[in-house]
Amino acid sequence: MHVQQWINPDTGEIFALPPRPVEGPSRLLRSAVFTWEPSAAWAAIREVLVAAREKHTITNFVGFAGGTMFGDSPSATQHALVWTVIRLFRKDGKGESDEPLACSLQDPIYDAQDTRVLNLLKMNVVEDPQGFLDVEDSSIVFTCNSDVPVKEIVLNIARPAIMIIDDITRINS
Repeated sequence: MHVQQWINPDTGEIFALPPRPVEGPSRLLRSAVFTWEPSAAWAAIREVLVAAREKHTITNFVGFAGGTMFGDSPSATQHALVWTVIRLFRKDGKGESDEPLACSLQDPIYDAQDTRVLNLLKMNVVEDPQGFLDVEDSSIVFTCNSDVPVKEIVLNIARPAIMIIDDITRINS
């Protein structure tokens, strides 16, 4: 569980931060989706995914290291990508169903508010190692800037139909 605390730099005293309202990440995610959907990046990714959709039946989406939707991070855009992909494929794997594609997201930093917002959007937050166990040959796997070697672990389990991975090379670390 991710505990939110603040340490007073003057006294060293530790304070528990109050719970954050769900409206914050909901609004942030909604804004990210409105920005993401008309973007050139999504148009390029969507074109590739639509072509792949004709060759593969997709049964689920599994995401790793999406990050919390609070604070200054690209996490809202990453979750906007997840949302648009699961809507593109839908439950039937071909985009013809009314239900979004089954979606599992695994990140140890998700807290109760993140989980509540994601669950409202039919994105199921799972604990380690369930995300890896959900990967199948008919899955879409997504990870961005993970500290864990997701690609290597996943490829030891299955050969997903689609992998969307952002490999970050750290310099001088």
